[in-house]
Amino acid sequence: MDTETIAQKFAVPGRVINVRPFGNGLINDTFIAAFSHDEKQVKYILRKINRSVFKNPRFVIENGMRVSAHIQRKLLDSGFQDTGRRALTFFCTAENLPYYIDGNNDYWSMISYIHDAYTKEVADTAVSAYEAAKAFGAFQNMIWDAGISSYHTTITGFHDLNRRLQQFDDACSKDRLGRCGSAAAELNMARQFRYINAEICAVLSEGSMPLRITHNDTKINNVMLDNVTSRGLCVIDLDTVMPGYVIFDFGDMVRSFTNSAGEEGKNISAVHMRKDIFQALCRGYIPEIHDLLCDAEKQNLLLGARAIIYEQSVRFLTDYIAGDVYYSAKHPKHNLVRAVNQLSLLSSMEQQLEDMQRILNSCL
Repeated sequence: MDTETIAQKFAVPGRVINVRPFGNGLINDTFIAAFSHDEKQVKYILRKINRSVFKNPRFVIENGMRVSAHIQRKLLDSGFQDTGRRALTFFCTAENLPYYIDGNNDYWSMISYIHDAYTKEVADTAVSAYEAAKAFGAFQNMIWDAGISSYHTTITGFHDLNRRLQQFDDACSKDRLGRCGSAAAELNMARQFRYINAEICAVLSEGSMPLRITHNDTKINNVMLDNVTSRGLCVIDLDTVMPGYVIFDFGDMVRSFTNSAGEEGKNISAVHMRKDIFQALCRGYIPEIHDLLCDAEKQNLLLGARAIIYEQSVRFLTDYIAGDVYYSAKHPKHNLVRAVNQLSLLSSMEQQLEDMQRILNSCL
Protein backbone atom coordinates (compact mmCIF):
# COMPACT_ATOMS: atom_id res chain seq x y z
CA MET A 1 0.00 0.00 0.00
CA ASP A 2 1.45 3.40 -0.97
CA THR A 3 1.87 6.27 1.48
CA GLU A 4 -0.84 8.41 -0.13
CA THR A 5 -3.41 5.68 0.43
CA ILE A 6 -2.24 5.29 4.03
CA ALA A 7 -2.44 9.05 4.64
CA GLN A 8 -6.02 9.06 3.44
CA LYS A 9 -6.92 6.51 6.15
CA PHE A 10 -6.71 9.24 8.80
CA ALA A 11 -9.70 11.41 9.66
CA VAL A 12 -8.34 14.76 8.54
CA PRO A 13 -10.28 17.00 6.16
CA GLY A 14 -9.47 17.25 2.47
CA ARG A 15 -7.79 15.01 -0.08
CA VAL A 16 -4.17 13.97 -0.33
CA ILE A 17 -2.06 15.97 -2.76
CA ASN A 18 1.24 14.21 -2.19
CA VAL A 19 3.34 12.45 0.43
CA ARG A 20 7.11 12.87 0.46
CA PRO A 21 9.95 11.77 2.74
CA PHE A 22 10.82 14.26 5.48
CA GLY A 23 13.71 14.77 7.90
CA ASN A 24 16.77 12.64 8.51
CA GLY A 25 15.77 10.49 11.47
CA LEU A 26 17.77 7.34 12.07
CA ILE A 27 14.92 5.14 13.28
CA ASN A 28 11.40 5.69 11.92
CA ASP A 29 10.20 6.50 8.40
CA THR A 30 8.81 10.03 8.37
CA PHE A 31 6.86 11.81 5.65
CA ILE A 32 5.06 15.08 5.04
CA ALA A 33 1.52 14.52 3.82
CA ALA A 34 0.03 17.50 2.01
CA PHE A 35 -3.78 17.75 1.86
CA SER A 36 -6.00 20.13 -0.06
CA HIS A 37 -8.83 21.56 2.04
CA ASP A 38 -10.97 24.65 1.35
CA GLU A 39 -8.61 25.62 -1.48
CA LYS A 40 -5.69 25.62 0.97
CA GLN A 41 -2.81 23.23 1.44
CA VAL A 42 -2.54 21.70 4.91
CA LYS A 43 0.44 19.61 5.97
CA TYR A 44 0.66 16.72 8.41
CA ILE A 45 3.45 14.44 9.59
CA LEU A 46 2.95 10.77 8.67
CA ARG A 47 5.17 8.25 10.45
CA LYS A 48 5.77 4.52 10.27
CA ILE A 49 7.05 3.14 13.57
CA ASN A 50 10.13 0.95 13.33
CA ARG A 51 9.04 -2.42 14.76
CA SER A 52 12.63 -3.61 15.03
CA VAL A 53 13.32 -0.85 17.56
CA PHE A 54 9.90 -0.45 19.16
CA LYS A 55 8.58 -3.94 19.88
CA ASN A 56 5.11 -2.59 20.64
CA PRO A 57 4.42 0.36 18.30
CA ARG A 58 1.02 0.91 19.93
CA PHE A 59 2.80 1.93 23.14
CA VAL A 60 4.78 4.58 21.26
CA ILE A 61 1.71 6.18 19.75
CA GLU A 62 -0.37 5.98 22.94
CA ASN A 63 2.38 7.65 25.00
CA GLY A 64 2.71 10.42 22.43
CA MET A 65 -1.02 11.08 22.38
CA ARG A 66 -1.22 11.04 26.18
CA VAL A 67 1.65 13.43 26.80
CA SER A 68 0.50 15.79 24.04
CA ALA A 69 -3.00 15.98 25.49
CA HIS A 70 -1.49 16.61 28.94
CA ILE A 71 0.57 19.53 27.60
CA GLN A 72 -2.36 20.99 25.69
CA ARG A 73 -4.43 21.05 28.89
CA LYS A 74 -1.57 22.76 30.73
CA LEU A 75 -1.23 25.37 28.01
CA LEU A 76 -4.94 26.13 28.00
CA ASP A 77 -4.96 26.40 31.79
CA SER A 78 -2.10 28.90 31.51
CA GLY A 79 -4.01 31.06 29.04
CA PHE A 80 -2.42 29.96 25.76
CA GLN A 81 -4.96 29.85 22.95
CA ASP A 82 -2.72 28.83 20.04
CA THR A 83 -1.84 25.41 21.42
CA GLY A 84 -1.48 24.03 17.89
CA ARG A 85 2.02 25.48 17.56
CA ARG A 86 3.13 24.62 21.08
CA ALA A 87 2.04 21.00 21.35
CA LEU A 88 1.62 18.16 18.89
CA THR A 89 -1.79 16.77 17.99
CA PHE A 90 -2.30 13.11 17.07
CA PHE A 91 -5.09 12.26 14.62
CA CYS A 92 -7.20 9.13 14.61
CA THR A 93 -8.31 7.07 11.64
CA ALA A 94 -11.85 7.01 10.26
CA GLU A 95 -12.41 4.04 12.60
CA ASN A 96 -11.37 6.25 15.54
CA LEU A 97 -8.14 4.36 16.12
CA PRO A 98 -4.98 6.31 17.02
CA TYR A 99 -3.00 4.40 14.39
CA TYR A 100 -3.39 2.60 11.09
CA ILE A 101 -2.02 -0.94 10.68
CA ASP A 102 -1.09 -1.82 7.09
CA GLY A 103 -0.89 -5.22 5.41
CA ASN A 104 2.67 -5.72 6.70
CA ASN A 105 1.52 -5.17 10.28
CA ASP A 106 3.34 -1.84 10.38
CA TYR A 107 1.86 0.92 12.55
CA TRP A 108 1.36 4.41 11.14
CA SER A 109 0.46 7.60 12.96
CA MET A 110 -0.47 11.08 11.77
CA ILE A 111 0.64 14.13 13.72
CA SER A 112 0.20 17.86 13.31
CA TYR A 113 2.78 19.83 11.35
CA ILE A 114 4.14 22.89 13.17
CA HIS A 115 3.89 25.68 10.62
CA ASP A 116 6.18 28.70 10.32
CA ALA A 117 8.89 26.96 12.30
CA TYR A 118 12.18 25.19 11.71
CA THR A 119 14.68 22.89 13.38
CA LYS A 120 18.46 22.97 13.67
CA GLU A 121 20.73 19.96 13.34
CA VAL A 122 23.50 21.66 15.33
CA ALA A 123 23.46 24.21 18.14
CA ASP A 124 25.52 26.66 16.13
CA THR A 125 24.94 29.64 18.44
CA ALA A 126 24.43 30.23 22.14
CA VAL A 127 21.04 31.74 21.34
CA SER A 128 19.74 28.61 19.62
CA ALA A 129 21.11 26.44 22.43
CA TYR A 130 19.37 28.63 25.02
CA GLU A 131 16.02 28.59 23.20
CA ALA A 132 16.01 24.85 22.57
CA ALA A 133 17.06 24.06 26.14
CA LYS A 134 14.40 26.40 27.48
CA ALA A 135 11.80 24.58 25.38
CA PHE A 136 12.91 21.22 26.79
CA GLY A 137 12.77 22.69 30.28
CA ALA A 138 9.24 23.98 29.71
CA PHE A 139 8.25 20.58 28.32
CA GLN A 140 9.59 18.85 31.42
CA ASN A 141 7.87 21.36 33.67
CA MET A 142 4.50 20.73 32.03
CA ILE A 143 4.73 16.94 32.32
CA TRP A 144 6.13 16.95 35.87
CA ASP A 145 2.80 15.79 37.26
CA ALA A 146 2.12 13.23 34.54
CA GLY A 147 1.28 9.97 36.24
CA ILE A 148 3.98 7.40 35.53
CA SER A 149 1.58 4.48 35.91
CA SER A 150 -0.38 5.53 32.81
CA TYR A 151 2.67 5.49 30.50
CA HIS A 152 4.24 2.53 28.77
CA THR A 153 7.95 1.77 28.53
CA THR A 154 8.57 1.91 24.79
CA ILE A 155 12.13 0.53 24.93
CA THR A 156 13.17 -1.58 27.89
CA GLY A 157 16.45 -0.49 29.47
CA PHE A 158 16.82 2.44 27.08
CA HIS A 159 19.25 4.41 29.27
CA ASP A 160 20.58 1.42 31.20
CA LEU A 161 24.33 1.84 30.72
CA ASN A 162 25.10 -1.44 32.45
CA ARG A 163 22.82 -3.28 30.01
CA ARG A 164 24.33 -1.44 27.05
CA LEU A 165 27.80 -2.54 28.13
CA GLN A 166 26.63 -6.13 28.41
CA GLN A 167 25.35 -5.91 24.83
CA PHE A 168 28.67 -4.38 23.81
CA ASP A 169 30.61 -7.22 25.45
CA ASP A 170 28.36 -9.79 23.83
CA ALA A 171 28.79 -8.28 20.36
CA CYS A 172 32.56 -8.20 20.81
CA SER A 173 32.73 -11.79 22.03
CA LYS A 174 30.75 -13.03 19.02
CA ASP A 175 32.37 -10.68 16.49
CA ARG A 176 30.28 -12.20 13.73
CA LEU A 177 31.65 -9.94 11.00
CA GLY A 178 35.25 -9.96 12.21
CA ARG A 179 35.31 -6.21 12.81
CA CYS A 180 36.91 -6.19 16.26
CA GLY A 181 40.45 -6.57 14.99
CA SER A 182 40.40 -3.46 12.85
CA ALA A 183 38.63 -1.50 15.63
CA ALA A 184 40.97 -2.54 18.47
CA ALA A 185 42.09 1.02 19.24
CA GLU A 186 38.52 2.31 19.38
CA LEU A 187 37.38 -0.60 21.55
CA ASN A 188 40.22 0.02 24.00
CA MET A 189 39.35 3.72 24.10
CA ALA A 190 35.76 2.84 25.03
CA ARG A 191 36.83 0.42 27.75
CA GLN A 192 38.90 3.10 29.45
CA PHE A 193 35.69 4.91 30.41
CA ARG A 194 33.92 1.94 32.02
CA TYR A 195 34.35 3.53 35.45
CA ILE A 196 31.48 5.86 34.54
CA ASN A 197 29.17 2.86 34.66
CA ALA A 198 30.21 2.11 38.24
CA GLU A 199 29.50 5.74 39.20
CA ILE A 200 26.03 5.87 37.67
CA CYS A 201 25.07 2.43 39.01
CA ALA A 202 26.07 3.52 42.51
CA VAL A 203 23.94 6.66 42.34
CA LEU A 204 20.86 4.92 40.94
CA SER A 205 21.11 2.06 43.43
CA GLU A 206 20.79 4.55 46.31
CA GLY A 207 17.13 5.01 45.44
CA SER A 208 17.14 8.79 45.84
CA MET A 209 16.76 9.48 42.13
CA PRO A 210 13.04 9.66 41.27
CA LEU A 211 11.60 8.20 38.09
CA ARG A 212 9.66 10.77 36.09
CA ILE A 213 8.11 10.98 32.64
CA THR A 214 10.92 12.25 30.44
CA HIS A 215 11.54 12.84 26.74
CA ASN A 216 14.65 10.63 26.45
CA ASP A 217 15.84 12.10 23.13
CA THR A 218 16.61 15.73 23.86
CA LYS A 219 18.54 16.62 20.72
CA ILE A 220 18.29 20.16 19.40
CA ASN A 221 16.58 18.96 16.22
CA ASN A 222 13.65 17.81 18.37
CA VAL A 223 12.67 21.41 19.12
CA MET A 224 10.71 23.55 16.66
CA LEU A 225 11.93 27.16 16.59
CA ASP A 226 9.76 30.06 15.43
CA ASN A 227 10.59 31.41 11.97
CA VAL A 228 10.34 35.03 13.09
CA THR A 229 11.57 35.11 16.69
CA SER A 230 13.74 31.93 16.70
CA ARG A 231 12.22 31.13 20.09
CA GLY A 232 11.50 27.55 21.08
CA LEU A 233 7.92 26.61 20.28
CA CYS A 234 7.31 22.90 20.56
CA VAL A 235 9.15 19.72 21.50
CA ILE A 236 8.66 16.98 18.92
CA ASP A 237 9.59 13.31 18.36
CA LEU A 238 7.78 11.81 21.32
CA ASP A 239 8.59 8.17 20.51
CA THR A 240 10.74 7.69 23.60
CA VAL A 241 8.56 9.59 26.07
CA MET A 242 8.34 7.20 29.01
CA PRO A 243 9.49 6.83 32.63
CA GLY A 244 13.11 7.91 32.99
CA TYR A 245 15.56 10.15 34.81
CA VAL A 246 15.84 13.91 34.35
CA ILE A 247 19.64 13.76 34.58
CA PHE A 248 19.67 11.74 31.36
CA ASP A 249 17.52 14.27 29.50
CA PHE A 250 19.92 16.97 30.65
CA GLY A 251 22.81 14.73 29.64
CA ASP A 252 21.53 14.15 26.13
CA MET A 253 21.24 17.91 25.65
CA VAL A 254 24.86 18.32 26.70
CA ARG A 255 25.84 15.51 24.37
CA SER A 256 24.00 16.78 21.31
CA PHE A 257 24.28 20.56 21.86
CA THR A 258 27.88 21.10 22.92
CA ASN A 259 29.78 18.99 20.38
CA SER A 260 31.74 21.43 18.24
CA ALA A 261 31.66 19.08 15.25
CA GLY A 262 28.17 17.66 15.73
CA GLU A 263 27.59 13.98 16.36
CA GLU A 264 28.09 13.20 12.65
CA GLY A 265 31.37 15.11 12.46
CA LYS A 266 34.14 13.10 10.81
CA ASN A 267 36.99 15.44 11.77
CA ILE A 268 37.66 13.93 15.18
CA SER A 269 40.44 16.39 15.98
CA ALA A 270 37.84 19.18 15.82
CA VAL A 271 35.57 17.60 18.44
CA HIS A 272 35.43 19.37 21.80
CA MET A 273 32.84 20.37 24.40
CA ARG A 274 31.94 24.05 23.93
CA LYS A 275 31.61 25.84 27.25
CA ASP A 276 29.70 28.79 25.81
CA ILE A 277 27.01 26.45 24.47
CA PHE A 278 26.95 24.54 27.74
CA GLN A 279 26.41 27.79 29.64
CA ALA A 280 23.55 28.82 27.33
CA LEU A 281 22.01 25.37 27.72
CA CYS A 282 22.11 25.60 31.51
CA ARG A 283 20.66 29.11 31.52
CA GLY A 284 17.78 27.99 29.31
CA TYR A 285 16.92 24.64 30.91
CA ILE A 286 17.61 24.89 34.64
CA PRO A 287 15.36 27.88 35.54
CA GLU A 288 12.37 26.09 34.00
CA ILE A 289 12.61 23.16 36.42
CA HIS A 290 14.93 24.40 39.18
CA ASP A 291 12.26 24.41 41.88
CA LEU A 292 11.10 20.92 40.93
CA LEU A 293 14.47 19.17 41.04
CA CYS A 294 15.38 17.17 44.11
CA ASP A 295 18.88 17.30 45.63
CA ALA A 296 19.95 14.01 44.04
CA GLU A 297 19.03 15.33 40.58
CA LYS A 298 20.84 18.63 41.12
CA GLN A 299 23.97 16.87 42.35
CA ASN A 300 24.18 14.40 39.48
CA LEU A 301 23.35 16.39 36.36
CA LEU A 302 26.92 16.25 35.07
CA LEU A 303 27.17 12.56 35.85
CA GLY A 304 24.05 12.11 33.75
CA ALA A 305 25.79 13.90 30.87
CA ARG A 306 28.93 11.78 31.14
CA ALA A 307 26.87 8.58 31.32
CA ILE A 308 24.76 9.49 28.27
CA ILE A 309 27.76 10.41 26.12
CA TYR A 310 29.49 7.19 27.09
CA GLU A 311 26.32 5.19 26.53
CA GLN A 312 25.90 6.62 23.04
CA SER A 313 29.49 5.81 22.12
CA VAL A 314 28.99 2.24 23.33
CA ARG A 315 25.75 1.93 21.35
CA PHE A 316 27.44 3.10 18.14
CA LEU A 317 30.34 0.72 18.72
CA THR A 318 28.04 -2.20 19.49
CA ASP A 319 26.07 -1.56 16.32
CA TYR A 320 29.26 -1.34 14.26
CA ILE A 321 30.53 -4.67 15.59
CA ALA A 322 27.10 -6.30 15.15
CA GLY A 323 26.78 -5.14 11.54
CA ASP A 324 24.85 -1.85 11.63
CA VAL A 325 21.54 -3.42 12.57
CA TYR A 326 20.13 -0.50 14.60
CA TYR A 327 21.48 2.77 13.19
CA SER A 328 21.41 3.34 9.47
CA ALA A 329 24.95 3.61 8.09
CA LYS A 330 25.96 5.45 4.93
CA HIS A 331 29.33 3.73 4.69
CA PRO A 332 30.92 0.63 6.30
CA LYS A 333 32.63 2.53 9.13
CA HIS A 334 29.92 5.10 9.75
CA ASN A 335 28.96 3.84 13.21
CA LEU A 336 32.63 3.44 14.16
CA VAL A 337 33.26 7.09 13.28
CA ARG A 338 30.17 8.10 15.25
CA ALA A 339 31.47 6.18 18.26
CA VAL A 340 34.90 7.83 18.17
CA ASN A 341 33.21 11.20 17.81
CA GLN A 342 31.31 10.58 21.07
CA LEU A 343 34.37 9.26 22.89
CA SER A 344 36.30 12.36 21.86
CA LEU A 345 33.50 14.56 23.19
CA LEU A 346 33.58 12.64 26.46
CA SER A 347 37.35 13.10 26.74
CA SER A 348 36.95 16.83 26.22
CA MET A 349 34.21 17.01 28.82
CA GLU A 350 36.24 15.08 31.39
CA GLN A 351 38.99 17.67 31.03
CA GLN A 352 36.56 20.55 31.66
CA LEU A 353 34.43 19.14 34.47
CA GLU A 354 35.43 21.74 37.06
CA ASP A 355 34.52 24.63 34.77
CA MET A 356 31.27 22.94 33.81
CA GLN A 357 30.34 22.44 37.44
CA ARG A 358 30.94 26.12 38.17
CA ILE A 359 28.71 27.10 35.29
CA LEU A 360 26.02 24.70 36.40
CA ASN A 361 26.22 25.85 40.03
CA SER A 362 25.60 29.43 38.91
CA CYS A 363 22.21 28.32 37.54
CA LEU A 364 21.15 26.02 40.37
